[in-house]
Amino acid sequence: MKALLPASETEAAAIISANRGAGLRVTGDTKLDYSGEGAFVSAARITGVTSYEPRDFTVSALAGSHLEEVTALLAENGQQLAFEPPSYGLQTTIGAIAALNASGPRRPFAGAARDALLHARFVSGLGEVVSAGSCVLKSVAGLDLTKLLAGSFGNFAFLTEVTFRVGSVAEAERTLILSFANSADFPAYVSRLICDGVPITGAAHLSPAVSREILPVSSSATAIRLEGTERALAEVAKGIATPKTFVDGAASAAIWRAIGSARTLFPDSHGVLWRITGRPSQGGELAARLAQIGADTLTDWRGGLVWVWHHDVAAAPMVMSAITDTPSAHARLICGPEELAPVRRIKAGEERFERAMKQALDPENTFDARPYFQGFAVGEKP
Repeated sequence: MKALLPASETEAAAIISANRGAGLRVTGDTKLDYSGEGAFVSAARITGVTSYEPRDFTVSALAGSHLEEVTALLAENGQQLAFEPPSYGLQTTIGAIAALNASGPRRPFAGAARDALLHARFVSGLGEVVSAGSCVLKSVAGLDLTKLLAGSFGNFAFLTEVTFRVGSVAEAERTLILSFANSADFPAYVSRLICDGVPITGAAHLSPAVSREILPVSSSATAIRLEGTERALAEVAKGIATPKTFVDGAASAAIWRAIGSARTLFPDSHGVLWRITGRPSQGGELAARLAQIGADTLTDWRGGLVWVWHHDVAAAPMVMSAITDTPSAHARLICGPEELAPVRRIKAGEERFERAMKQALDPENTFDARPYFQGFAVGEKP
């Protein structure tokens, strides 16, 4: 595919205006893992932090800025992106995080990327430069168009700059590793702890094969992250009677980085990998059913996100049947034969909304995110 690499917002507007109706793919990298005709436009050369005021708890960066650079800058001031964006290496960009609404294990407790996205500058499919939202925490900006762009996969516009709300890093963190053989019990147990006031900021259940990759155990286990002061965490841990293992500090942080970047825990040379989202109350039961047919799973977001990998492509129909039987589940094929990609389930209201957004921002189909959208229901919030 042909690469279009603007070095500024002005160049991006000119390039997009000259390619109206071209069906461009949008990426933050300098290459695109997609075979076929056409072109892609990348923000890889539009880089740099444009504004950061620790006292204001906001950071603004151009879309091609590497996530690692932004998070390192925040860490110098004891701050972080509270939604814990997953990192898949040095090529992960801050613009991609916004476009994908990519959120990590802290999402159920601190909100998603779209909740922290305050402001965005972008180029529409007509080559127009648009500014939406506000760079301050308290604003009366009216229609919050930024929330609609988060999770759109570049289907409506080309992001050039984003502003996120940031949060403070907790004084201490501790991960409790509990022995739960059956993932179906996991969501209800976590809910009880939350009702008891336990300061949970991460909750995941791992099948044996995944546990062996990142936890100091070799069996199915539930990992629960606590954050707060040292004294508070010590007191909370005493009140949890279930047999447990403690992991503190940097080792605890490493566990949650791995869980957040779960895509890297599964082999992509063979087998089939799906990413499934749905109601937290149903995720544990779905993972338990999939375990019965030999699938490896990682259940995050208190049960709202399930990664499923099966070594045998022939078992894919059984996996798909289990997913289909879960009413709230929305699945996306990450790795495997394209014919296994689930059909998008779109409600009438959601379809009208998507068409209205496309008509307003990209009526000539300058952008085409279909290869990335495959398997998603429009109503899903990745």
